[in-house]
Amino acid sequence: MKKILDISDLHINSTVALCKPSTFLDDGQEVKITKAQRWFWDNWCDLIERVDTFKPDILIVNGDALEGDTKQRSYQLITRNPTTIVSIGSETLEPLVSKIPAVYFVRGTGAHGGKSGYLEESLAKDFDNSVKLGKNYSHWSLNLIVDGVRISAAHHTTMGGLPWTRPNAANAMAAKVQFQYSQDGERPPDLVLRGHVHRWADSYDAYKTRAIVTPCWTLATEHTQKIAPDTLPECGAVFITCDSGKYEAEKIKYEPKGRVWVKV
Repeated sequence: MKKILDISDLHINSTVALCKPSTFLDDGQEVKITKAQRWFWDNWCDLIERVDTFKPDILIVNGDALEGDTKQRSYQLITRNPTTIVSIGSETLEPLVSKIPAVYFVRGTGAHGGKSGYLEESLAKDFDNSVKLGKNYSHWSLNLIVDGVRISAAHHTTMGGLPWTRPNAANAMAAKVQFQYSQDGERPPDLVLRGHVHRWADSYDAYKTRAIVTPCWTLATEHTQKIAPDTLPECGAVFITCDSGKYEAEKIKYEPKGRVWVKV
């Protein structure tokens, strides 16, 4: 039996995302998290406690662990210094990463992690338990066989903006992957893990291949406010237990209290 923890879209270094309570910039300035970021940190601490009980063998950090905003679309960054960004990410992740024997870092979107995922590669190198494949410590995709269970992990997927079409995204991903592998004469994955869209989706047993899309650890950014205003965050992780070719997936969901209403 082997156990996996899968998380994605942490966006550490965004002023509206997960970060440790206090961090120092290159010039010595101390930056403290906001009340909203405290909610993510409290969830993070809860996840660490759950890890102590679940005891995963593998951690998959499935893309966009850091926020570098390489397109410079926003002012919502703690710092633009790449070295400090990696340092903040390492210090935030360390309490979790240190508890898990093997860690796989998946590269996300260039707009967040930099071209060729250079921020994520630098972050992965900071941890002795990062799994190196070839010459790299971070990877565009993973095909893992974990105690007989085939798992495909990559960051990107698509999802429509309408709530009632959301399940279609996971179903489409499951069907697409199952078809592609079969066409190539390979056994399809049992489980596909994706992120990127910051929302939950799950194909369950619609196909033999199951697709789970994991949410984020950030509030809506300036960009999100333009395309989906007043969106509540979806935050969480997935625990996966693999045992002799079979698996069980447990989704850990952290629910926000709700929108702020102003009585006038």
